Amino acid sequence: GYFDYLYIIPVWIFGATLKAQLMGQLMHMIFSLGAGCLLIKTIFDSEIGEKKWTYLTCIALLTINKSSDFFLYAKNDGVVAFLILLTAITIWHPTFLARVTGLKRSALIGLFMGLAVGVKLSAAFFAAPLFLFMTISSKKIREILVCGFIAFLSFLPIMIRNWTSIKSPLFPALLDQFPGVLTPAILTYYKAHMAKPLTMELLPKHMSSFFLGKLILAFTPVIFFLNFKSKKISPYIYLAPLLGLLLYLFKNGGVLYERFYFPAYFLMLFYLYYGLATLKIPKLAFILVLGLTLADSKIDKSISRIKKTYRMYASSKSDREIVNKVSKLTLFWNYVKEGDYILSDRSSQFFYAPKGARLEQYAANVNAEFIGKCTQAQVSKLSKYQFAILADPVKNPCYNEIRTNWKYHLEVESYRLYENTQRL
Repeated sequence: GYFDYLYIIPVWIFGATLKAQLMGQLMHMIFSLGAGCLLIKTIFDSEIGEKKWTYLTCIALLTINKSSDFFLYAKNDGVVAFLILLTAITIWHPTFLARVTGLKRSALIGLFMGLAVGVKLSAAFFAAPLFLFMTISSKKIREILVCGFIAFLSFLPIMIRNWTSIKSPLFPALLDQFPGVLTPAILTYYKAHMAKPLTMELLPKHMSSFFLGKLILAFTPVIFFLNFKSKKISPYIYLAPLLGLLLYLFKNGGVLYERFYFPAYFLMLFYLYYGLATLKIPKLAFILVLGLTLADSKIDKSISRIKKTYRMYASSKSDREIVNKVSKLTLFWNYVKEGDYILSDRSSQFFYAPKGARLEQYAANVNAEFIGKCTQAQVSKLSKYQFAILADPVKNPCYNEIRTNWKYHLEVESYRLYENTQRL
């Protein structure tokens, strides 16, 4: 998606090093938790006026109690959450960017929606409900049409890129309708992780992931009820994530990804604390909410994680040693040299591979597809590879050749590294 292209910058500056990885992590954290907290502060300062609620909401946001590590990876899920929150606030809080009104505001909302889906397609589960509720609450046809058109234009470059490269404009969605030129291995992989029906066993886990925190589960329905008549905060900010949950369960309920619910967490967190702030609750009640927030946010775990990370850095002699401790799979790159070709049947941590090394993976590269159903006549294709990283217990001539005649080095998390010493 769009945000992933920004990760080219630290790699261009530092190369495939720990510094580039840390810069990427910092970028993700700034444009998700950092930007979200700044946006909430802007709204609370202008509409609530009590800094205690600003600080409390930011504490809850910055110490999200589940899957918080994803905000510390060079990923894009947190950016999606911020953009969805930004879209909702722009729709229902006219004091935000107050000078932008009418069709210009509709265009801006469409831009935010399109960017969110362009960052990651899963944003559509929450962008679609926002657009629906905007249509219901606005009832101004021209503004709705402008919003939808700009949202489409904002996402269009992604569709064009996908079509020109793999002939599947909405990849990885709708692969049955648009398989494009994807290999059978790629189609099999993504179909196993997309559009799987919901099971009763997974339903409670979805609920737990969606309501990231007992405070949200217990208090958001109360806030919805108390604010229903006064409408001091739009009920659609609460209803949109609920509809998004239903859409996700219907479309892909058989697969649980907690990070896909981050937009719901941002929306419901904002709705909860804004609603509480408008109720003008007594000091004792605020102290109770503070205690529940701190208990829910697991600050102690955040502090212990920081201490653990600091000790690891202090005890390590080099960046490479730190990388090997954090990601065990990077131990493979201690054997690989610059410019080597590597064959793999599953994904692995390729970022820290030596400069110029190239990994061809069975499920992502047509050149490596032969290894899945290798015949004796195809064994000769192995000759161009210096190394192989194998994880699947497959038996065919290619696997047998590698396991029998190549040099075995080590195993890490079910992955095994072999070297083609016959090329030396």
